[in-house]
Amino acid sequence: MPIPRRSAILPAVILLSARNRAAVAQLAVVRCPTGAQGTLMDSSPTPSPGPRSAAAPDDDVAWARRVNGRWLVHHGLREDAEAYLDHLAREAPDRLLRSCRRARAMGRQCPPGTDPKPWFYGGLFSLATEEEASRFLAGHWFTLCTVPSVHEPAKAAANVPPGEVSDGTRDTLRSVREAIAALTLSGE
Repeated sequence: MPIPRRSAILPAVILLSARNRAAVAQLAVVRCPTGAQGTLMDSSPTPSPGPRSAAAPDDDVAWARRVNGRWLVHHGLREDAEAYLDHLAREAPDRLLRSCRRARAMGRQCPPGTDPKPWFYGGLFSLATEEEASRFLAGHWFTLCTVPSVHEPAKAAANVPPGEVSDGTRDTLRSVREAIAALTLSGE
């Protein structure tokens, strides 16, 4: 079954065995921001919601868990993020709500046509302590570099060794860090 291509759908290359093709039909299509119709990673056709009310924080948690569970990511990031969410649910429910709200806000800031995963995971882990970051992001250098408790914002992009990543990846890292800093300044 071919994947439809529209300007609002992120281009993706997915190599699947015949056995896994049935699973593709069950994957949700992730859209970049397109204006009034829907928001990043939000499959509802309704307009973007305004600021979240205190009555709907669990929606952000359910949304973050749903998005994390649907994405194809490398090196067990999905499982590590799920373990982090479970940890926050037990140990810091307030931070769980704020982290999921930040993940959603970061997703909305993802520039059209770019991969939303760095933005989502950057927001999700943006309130992680240094201990949590080293525990749950041990194999995920990019996301680890976005966590404010681990690296000073001005030095984060410089901590990635030259030649090992592209300039585009460095630019994305810098953009995600700047967006996280703006969320922090806004009180989000």
